[in-house]
Amino acid sequence: MYTDLEAKLHDTFWNQEDIISELPLLQDFHDKKTSLEIGCGSGRLLLPLLHQGHPIDGVEISPDMVSLLKQNAADQNLTSKLNQSKIYTADITEITLEQTYQRISIPAFTAQLLTRKKLLHLLRKLHTSTTTCGQLYITLFIPWAEIAGELNEGDWYIDHEAILGNDQKTTAQCKTKFTINRLQQTLSRKHQYTLTHQNGKKQLHRSSQILQWYTYPEIKLILAATNWNTKKLITDLEPNKEPHPDAHILTIIASKT
Repeated sequence: MYTDLEAKLHDTFWNQEDIISELPLLQDFHDKKTSLEIGCGSGRLLLPLLHQGHPIDGVEISPDMVSLLKQNAADQNLTSKLNQSKIYTADITEITLEQTYQRISIPAFTAQLLTRKKLLHLLRKLHTSTTTCGQLYITLFIPWAEIAGELNEGDWYIDHEAILGNDQKTTAQCKTKFTINRLQQTLSRKHQYTLTHQNGKKQLHRSSQILQWYTYPEIKLILAATNWNTKKLITDLEPNKEPHPDAHILTIIASKT
C-alpha cells in the first residue's frame, strides 16, 4: 500500500484536489497537546504541525512514505523537529503505542482503508491510548459520484494528471476503475500510475484498494460502541457552516467516555 509511484505521486495529485485543506482543522484540534497522527504518510499534514510547535508523533504503514517524510523534513529544515517525534513504521492495528496521547487524529480518509471489523478494533485500541480527557478526530468521505452512477463502473478513466519538474517535460498520470457494493458500502478501486519522461521512457505502477464508507448516523453508532462520545460534526471541512446533509466530506470530533 502506497509504494513506488503511488507514494511518489501521492502529494502531487492530492494537492491538485479542489478541496479545502484539513490543516486549519487539525491545528485547532491538536492545540499543542501531546498528539498522534495515524496515516501520517509523507508528512503533508504532520510537518506543518511540527513546524508550528505541535508535539505530534506519527504512524505510517508504508516504508516508502516514511522515506518521503524524512526527505520532506530535510527539504523543509525540519529534521531536528522530526527526530524529536516518534514515527512508527507499522500497521496501527498491530502495534503497541509507547505512550498515551491527549489528541489522536485519523485525517485524509485513512480510516476507510480498514474493514469495519478492523476499525472497531482500532477505535477500542485508541480509547486505551488516550488520556482521561482525550479526543479523537476522523475525516471520512462518501463517494457520491460512484454511488449515483456519475462515473461508469468498470471503465478506466483519468483520475489525475500533472506535469512535473522545472523542464515541464515529465508527465504523471493516474487512471482508475472501480466496482461498488452499495449493500456492503465498499468501493473497490484499481489504479494505474504512469510517469513519462522527456526521453519517452515510462515507469508504470499498479495498485488496488478497498475503501469502506460510512454515513454519519452509522459512524456515531460505531464510535458509541467503542466508548467515544461524538462532540462535533464538520462537513466539507467548513467549521463555520451548518453541517450539510449531502456533504462529501465528514469530519467527526469525539471525546473519550
